[in-house]
Amino acid sequence: MFLQRWTLTFVFLTFCFYLIALINESATLYLFCWGSVGLLLVMFMLAYIGAIGLEHHRSGCPQHLWAGDKVEVEERFRNRGSFPKVNLVFYEVFTNQTQGYKHILSGLLPWLGGGEEAVARLSLSLERRGVYLVGPLVVDALDPLGLFGRRRVLQGTASFLVYPRPEPLPLALPPPSPSLWRVGSQNPFRRGEGLEFYGLREYQEGDDLRRVDWKSTARLETLHVREFHQEQPAFLAVALDVSPGQWSEEGFERAVTAAASLLYLGVQRGYAVRLFTQQTPGEGLSGLEAGLAHLATVRPEAQEGMASLLQRVAEGIPSGSFLALFTADPQPLWVEVLLRFLQQRVALLPLWGEPLDGTSPLPPAIEALQAKGVAPLSLPQGPHWPQVFRRARWIRLQSVVGGRP
Repeated sequence: MFLQRWTLTFVFLTFCFYLIALINESATLYLFCWGSVGLLLVMFMLAYIGAIGLEHHRSGCPQHLWAGDKVEVEERFRNRGSFPKVNLVFYEVFTNQTQGYKHILSGLLPWLGGGEEAVARLSLSLERRGVYLVGPLVVDALDPLGLFGRRRVLQGTASFLVYPRPEPLPLALPPPSPSLWRVGSQNPFRRGEGLEFYGLREYQEGDDLRRVDWKSTARLETLHVREFHQEQPAFLAVALDVSPGQWSEEGFERAVTAAASLLYLGVQRGYAVRLFTQQTPGEGLSGLEAGLAHLATVRPEAQEGMASLLQRVAEGIPSGSFLALFTADPQPLWVEVLLRFLQQRVALLPLWGEPLDGTSPLPPAIEALQAKGVAPLSLPQGPHWPQVFRRARWIRLQSVVGGRP
């Protein structure tokens, strides 16, 4: 139970009138004071039983949303008792567990009769990515005069993901071609599902009878089936450095959004996409949904160094891939690693998440890359940062050694 501010004022005035009644021996004031005490007791009991027998059900929480979307939650209340409830004030807490802040929404049910149900709807625009926890719901049951209140926490929570919203990037990304996978590969063709004929082999139990080559079967007098080359899509990888202590809050959020935008662009163009951070498994996360889910929850708190991440990336992508690398702390040691990517015929796009103001000296790693003919991009501040991709160019081995890009 808790008291409102004016409750103490009411009690103090009642006590003052009681003293006046004692001094003046006024029966009218006596009755007024005892009536006030009785009113306080009645209001206390109404507030006490107001939170008893209340059921709550929450609905409308989706599995995931995009940053900037609006979530609408339906709160359904039911009075299991026969006594009506008045002045039910409820609070719903939306907690962003990834970035550590809360939104508190409130509502009022002025009347809920015995056995009746009531529905209230709350809406909130979610501007930031992350894992959101909704609840538990807090209900304050007040008496009709608002003198007393009883707080009750209704158990039950819900959670959902808010993905970083991809921005349209004016980035030149060539149409996907299977030849991108074959560059530098000793055996670019593999058996599998496809259209290009690979060869014949003897029939094995479980093979699709529609693949039986009847001419070869008749000639060789044993069942033979046709095999085809396995079609492999073009590949786009995004590596995000989540080392702690290097990123500003705004710079990290900008890099996360840019990484999500690149994954989305790759899927739109028909590429197979994969995301690498220090917090992903060794082979990275394949597919747009898995990548966005990780980017929704990622924080700059990695234990693994950037050198180990680059090694995992080198082992997890084939020759002929496209690789975009985001970091806020370029190191000279990485220059040789990035050049080895180019030697593996990986098209490279290095991006520094923190803006370069043009007055501070360039990091040694950037100077070293520029000396090799590699010009990295810096993501500027403000809402127009996607426009920097208009002048972005994928770096290939030919452009580094002096050939035509």
